[in-house]
Amino acid sequence: MTIIDGNARLPARTGLRAAHDLLAVMDRLDIEKAIVAGGGYISPEQLSHHVVHGGGIDADIDHELLLDQCALAPERLLPVYIGNPYRGSERYRDCGSDFHALKLAPVLHGVPLTDERVLSLIEVAEDFGHPVYLHCLHRSGFEVGELVALARRFRNLGFVLEHAGVGNCDFHALAAIAPEPNIWFETSGGFTLVVQAACERLGPERVIFGSEYPMHHPYAELAKLHCLDLDEAARGRVLGHNLLGLITRDKPHA
Repeated sequence: MTIIDGNARLPARTGLRAAHDLLAVMDRLDIEKAIVAGGGYISPEQLSHHVVHGGGIDADIDHELLLDQCALAPERLLPVYIGNPYRGSERYRDCGSDFHALKLAPVLHGVPLTDERVLSLIEVAEDFGHPVYLHCLHRSGFEVGELVALARRFRNLGFVLEHAGVGNCDFHALAAIAPEPNIWFETSGGFTLVVQAACERLGPERVIFGSEYPMHHPYAELAKLHCLDLDEAARGRVLGHNLLGLITRDKPHA
């Protein structure tokens, strides 16, 4: 069964060693591929403060470093572009063909999903056929309702709701995204109860395994998924098949 980690990070501070460390973990757990974004640009303490109180910083991701990290195993480490709304969308347009998805980081940058600068990044993702990852928050401009509005505006684009919604038992998010077939549910951090419900209410074809490595170990997320009441076909969809389809979905013709 193909296993793909749909949400991992490669910290910048440890350079190429970060890629070696992730690959070693993947080898131990038989994870074939991982979707990876740059990480380590904000401390866990500051990140937590943004989640609770709001706020954001103008943080640029070193995407050249990320590409160098992924070049150690290009068939296994699939880089994601983190859009910085403070810098516009032209950088992404210039280099987007080197990436497999766009990640929006409102908890890092503090820019609402309704902001025109965010919309311009999404428009570029649509041109590339990239799915859009994002983490919602309990705050106006960042809520699951804003994600739903984006999914309705960009019907041909795939969106991934990271971290099992807002909080670890977010049945509200499940209800909100259920009618929107272009929103997928990523499992990292969610209780088994809510992930099981996602498989039942959305269908296993809209659920994606992710770990949020290195903040959360893939072994823990895999153990959680193996606790679910899923048949082998459904488990295979969640563990890898769905993500493979998403990152190759609606690509523009060369």
